[in-house]
Amino acid sequence: MKKLVYAEWQRMWIRKSTWLFLCMIPVLLVATSRYLSKHNKLISKDSPDYTYANSFPIMGLAEQLTFTFNIILLIICILGFAQEIHTGQLRLIIQRSYSYRDVILAKLINVLLFTLLFLSIYFVCSYVVGFSLFDDKDDILLFFHETPKSAGHVFLYNLAYYGLVYLSLVAMVSVYALFSIISKSTTSAIGLGMAFLLFSLAYPTIFNMSGTSSPFVLFSSLPMIQYQGIAVMLASNSVFYFNLFVLIAYIAISNAFILYFTNKKDFFL
Repeated sequence: MKKLVYAEWQRMWIRKSTWLFLCMIPVLLVATSRYLSKHNKLISKDSPDYTYANSFPIMGLAEQLTFTFNIILLIICILGFAQEIHTGQLRLIIQRSYSYRDVILAKLINVLLFTLLFLSIYFVCSYVVGFSLFDDKDDILLFFHETPKSAGHVFLYNLAYYGLVYLSLVAMVSVYALFSIISKSTTSAIGLGMAFLLFSLAYPTIFNMSGTSSPFVLFSSLPMIQYQGIAVMLASNSVFYFNLFVLIAYIAISNAFILYFTNKKDFFL
């Protein structure tokens, strides 16, 4: 299994798209910093929305997470799962005495490792960009907190935020991988992934506009957890445990179905 994971890891880095996504990180951060710099001129320096050097890792991530990150992972999953299934490349790998489950799990592990690498590089680069382009401040008011927090606390907060973001991305990858496996074509895999993302953004908004929304409806959506729920999780224990349950449920259910389909020996034939 280790050899298979390593082989799939090497195959992932052969794709130009993998390198392209990593090269996009500085571009995303610089573009986001320009937007946030303009936004700073419109609000008070005491607002949680105001971006400082040591809060930029969160602000810079929050602006790109819900859409850009999810689209990147969708493309990675499409190239790693759906395209290889429907072009016959997966059959060639399976013929090397590996089972369907082994190959799919190896691919899933590699996508999750890439996600962790991408997020880690984004975290480090965001500090470089933040301290290069924004003012530093010792005490910062964080979202949904009543009192300013010290620089040390903000750093630990950033680490916790990125950890929960990674968990949410694991959930998204699990869903996208499932869609890529069950789809009948690469196009349908893209359609299912985009439909899931857009629907998950739409239905909490519709409930909110109708006046019948609640935190439980809002944060049953993965993109909404990413958009606002993670910040709320780090300020409220009750929301933390509910959102954590939702994230784990998405991961567990999606991977249970993946295991079910990969057990069907004729599924990919």
